[in-house]
Amino acid sequence: MGSGINEIALIALIAFAIFFIPRMRAGKRQEVTFVKPAKKTLAVHGRVRLAIFLSILWIIAAAFFFEPWNKNLITFCYIGAGPVFLGWGLSWVVAGYKKYRR
Repeated sequence: MGSGINEIALIALIAFAIFFIPRMRAGKRQEVTFVKPAKKTLAVHGRVRLAIFLSILWIIAAAFFFEPWNKNLITFCYIGAGPVFLGWGLSWVVAGYKKYRR
């Protein structure tokens, strides 16, 4: 019977040595705080909202006028959707140049 108590005491001593002795020897630990990086939000200002609205309105008006579903697809692409894609593409390129120029 004595050997069972000795085994339990030995296991408890090993657990104590593994978990508590390194903490006692290290002294006071510095707490590590993790700071979450700020979330980047897409800021859409008034001019950009107006440009998006006018782009959608232009494409819808051109679709009603040229009726691309009735064999006028090329004309719709050149006059309706083409200028919108070209304008947004150019604004994207200009924004990239401004970003890296700073």
